[in-house]
Amino acid sequence: MRTFIHRAIAAVLFWLCRAVLAQPAELSIVSIDNADMQELRRLSTHFERDNPSLRLRWIMLDEHELRQRLQVEMDDGGTRFDVVTAGAYEVQSWARKGRLSPFSELPAAYEAHDLIDDVRRPLTQDGKLQALPFYAEGVLTYFRADLFQRKGLVMPAQPT
Repeated sequence: MRTFIHRAIAAVLFWLCRAVLAQPAELSIVSIDNADMQELRRLSTHFERDNPSLRLRWIMLDEHELRQRLQVEMDDGGTRFDVVTAGAYEVQSWARKGRLSPFSELPAAYEAHDLIDDVRRPLTQDGKLQALPFYAEGVLTYFRADLFQRKGLVMPAQPT
């Protein structure tokens, strides 16, 4: 009788472990709720289809709420989120505090040297990328050179 009970317990444990191991791993992603990130979320269904062992759980927040939640999370040393979208300012601060895991091994197809220096530099701490850009924004000044010339104005090389 004991042998039967031991075998029954072993069988139940085996099936429970198998069921748990068969569950896909979940990655929690917190992101700003804008058009670019909504598109990434939509496209992520293709990734999940091609990687059935992973599930992506998206948490989309407006910019103010995202910054607040991430600040609390990082100050507490929390691990609620696996992937976050953040700006260069936050990346620099969190990297100095040791809150980020650097990207030490990137796929060969990812050519980090192709990143624009002004984009890569604030995402780097001690020579290691702490974050990867999804997109970058910049400010440009356009002006009518003919109007400047007509009025005798000179645009400085660095107008800011």
